[in-house]
Amino acid sequence: MRTISISFCSKSTKSLITSLYLHLQSFHVHIEDSIEISVRFTNQSDLTFEFYEDKPVEERRMITDPPEVVEVIYDGPIYRREGNWRKPGYSMRQWVDHMFQVIHYSKFDEICFNVIEGNFELDTIDELVDGVDIKALNITRTFSPTYFSRILQKFPRAKQLHVSQNPFKLCPSEQQKILIQNYEILKLQSRRVDQIWENFTLDDLLIINSRRVLITTENFTNKNLNQFLKHWIKSSNPRLEFLHIQSRNVSSYDAEIALKGILHEERKNPPRDKILDECIQLDPGEQLNGVQGIDIRRGTDGSVATLRIIDNKEGLEFQFVVWHED
Repeated sequence: MRTISISFCSKSTKSLITSLYLHLQSFHVHIEDSIEISVRFTNQSDLTFEFYEDKPVEERRMITDPPEVVEVIYDGPIYRREGNWRKPGYSMRQWVDHMFQVIHYSKFDEICFNVIEGNFELDTIDELVDGVDIKALNITRTFSPTYFSRILQKFPRAKQLHVSQNPFKLCPSEQQKILIQNYEILKLQSRRVDQIWENFTLDDLLIINSRRVLITTENFTNKNLNQFLKHWIKSSNPRLEFLHIQSRNVSSYDAEIALKGILHEERKNPPRDKILDECIQLDPGEQLNGVQGIDIRRGTDGSVATLRIIDNKEGLEFQFVVWHED
């Protein structure tokens, strides 16, 4: 924390700290009743800037820019320190640009929206995000369809989209505008066990154009799986590399239904090809364990995919990996 604070003192100290080439791991923005910018360094220390109104937490309503208060928290392996830094008139983007320059970084690894809709005007962050590459957009709260669409429009270049609940349950055509986008990762699921992506159909799955897809839904059945596999064999979802569907209300796997009319063979040996970490390891500890499953070959180009079924207390999980030759 002291090293970074010195960089704000003068141009010469900023140049000095910049020359140290501090090693950064990630840069996150979290929007709630304040805006938090969290920087994690490779030594597992965290530096967080929190921008908010100069009011008690329960009285904060709107986030303004330039911010009234900037609280800085350093949380390192050995000690933790908090304090308020003041740069009158300094906008949030100026704080970010300063950090980008000092730590040789230029992107947001994630922007997370968990704000109360009526308490935050989206135009507030126009300057903050303008021209910055964004890896992942994470929408954890339920918003109105209009507000949700405005969030997406703010970040057309996001490479990943994580959404907890479906804001377009009553408007399938709007939902499909999300599904056809070319995301690297599309996660339609929540960490809460009581939340699902409602009204997700086989037709929705077949128009998905993302590479890696994770969905928690309610009634993706053995018959739906069979239909998906037959469409995949005939070249649907050409960009797909990894699919994970958790179906909450389906109690058991029925191979006779799921594999009816599909040529397949059991996979008993380790994969002949390397699984790309970026394909399977979507989050720390979240990976495809084990290699046994069912191999299915695409008829058009000979691509092979492995289907794996996990039956657990929360329903069925279908995991589908498309193997690519090195």
